[in-house]
Amino acid sequence: MKGKERKTVGLISISSTDLGRSFERRVLDAFLGNGYVRMKKNHWMRNYDFISDPATKREYDLVLMRISSLQVYVLECKAHYSSDSLVGLEEVTEFHIKLVNYNGLRTVPLMVTDSGFTRCAKQYAGKNRISLVSGADLLALERSASLVQRLKGRFLSVAYSSAEHAFGSAVRGCL
Repeated sequence: MKGKERKTVGLISISSTDLGRSFERRVLDAFLGNGYVRMKKNHWMRNYDFISDPATKREYDLVLMRISSLQVYVLECKAHYSSDSLVGLEEVTEFHIKLVNYNGLRTVPLMVTDSGFTRCAKQYAGKNRISLVSGADLLALERSASLVQRLKGRFLSVAYSSAEHAFGSAVRGCL
């Protein structure tokens, strides 16, 4: 049963549900720091194609929008916390089925992991226009978000100091 399984990460034992949620939060933070806006998180939708997928409903982990382009992205997050545990063809195929059933083909589908992808998974994703974000790509995105936040902080600090100085000069001129 999903969620009842436990995984050991370092010295900590954690449920697969908690592991997934913390990874989704990490992914969300990385994307938010790079100009994306969260539209939905853990969004459930009905399944209308019981022939190819017997489940009655499916879940998208994250639905984001890039403000600069107004493009919608659907993200599937796969936490492994082990570089030798790769995301395989079955997981990528399941994500593609969700997209087809939910009219998600107008979005940009992204599958994000903290490890990597098998060769078959990469080939299938390429044929079905699913973008793959590996652990190395995610780290780069996180570093980029961190840099953006630091630069914003410096800019706001300088802008605030300049405004404070101008306001102080104006007030002193009125006294």
